[in-house]
Amino acid sequence: SLGLFSASDRLVRAMQSLLDMIGLVLLPRMAKRSGHEHFWRSGFQGLRGAVAVALLAATLLWVLATPIVHVIFGSEFLGAVGLLRAELLILPASTISSYISTALLPVRQDTHGVLIAAVVGTTAAVAGLLAASWTHSVWALTGGVIGAEFCVALWYLARVRHLSGRERGAAATAETAQEGAAR
Repeated sequence: SLGLFSASDRLVRAMQSLLDMIGLVLLPRMAKRSGHEHFWRSGFQGLRGAVAVALLAATLLWVLATPIVHVIFGSEFLGAVGLLRAELLILPASTISSYISTALLPVRQDTHGVLIAAVVGTTAAVAGLLAASWTHSVWALTGGVIGAEFCVALWYLARVRHLSGRERGAAATAETAQEGAAR
């Protein structure tokens, strides 16, 4: 049954690699806009677009899971279809993580946020691996993968919300101080 997990995971990771390109392609544009007052608005628009593409990809792969597994791995791997469909849930979450860690946080030089995300992801992954080793279930392994991806995505969303709020607050304070100095 580990072979079934491996087959489904390969397909999901292949799609994930394609979705990772969105952040890489937008990085130069976001770097150009790093000093722009609408940096975060542009960044969040890009994030919404990337997640929409991930949702579309996950939906298409979900619908076409059986023929895709049959064509790529053969009929002996059709047991991987359920695992594939479950693991497809990570595509929106991994897209969030990839986009934020590739197109937004490097522009803001937030290595602290990326490091914490690595710790969160590693901790969640270890918990999933322990559950899988105790239960000897590929479903526990799949659940661990899903849990780890969602934990990291939630951390990244909280991080960019914090950073954008902090920058908005700093900009508002500077504007108020500037208005006071002009009087």
